[in-house]
Amino acid sequence: MKCSSYLDGTCFQTIDQILSLEECQHAINTAEAHATKSLEQGESGWTTSRHYAVPTTDIPLHQLAELRTWFYQLWKSKIRPLLRKQFQLTNSHNVSYRDIFLHDAFLVRYDAERQRYLPPHFDESTHSFIIALNSDFKGGG
Repeated sequence: MKCSSYLDGTCFQTIDQILSLEECQHAINTAEAHATKSLEQGESGWTTSRHYAVPTTDIPLHQLAELRTWFYQLWKSKIRPLLRKQFQLTNSHNVSYRDIFLHDAFLVRYDAERQRYLPPHFDESTHSFIIALNSDFKGGG
């Protein structure tokens, strides 16, 4: 899927493909399997109370052992360099003089029946990004 960013009222979208369709489906399947197994063990499955002001139905990436290493490699090799370039966080010699760090990574599951939208809001970070894992939806700006 493609990566987009929103800054100062302007939406930026890269032409780089971040994930293959197979990688997207693997991430979805892994999260769904984790949630199912968690429920079978009497745990919560998908969480709904991690973000007080703007609650999402999600699973923190650190709970998904199978995806943790994969995502960290993706962060180091593709996402972080793309964000550094996008927000001009490197100088002309491609040396970072400011950096981007990962604060909170999670897979979100949106359901038109339960959560049709999130209100405009600020996250706890200076930058946020979303990678859509599927494309069979309407809206989601």
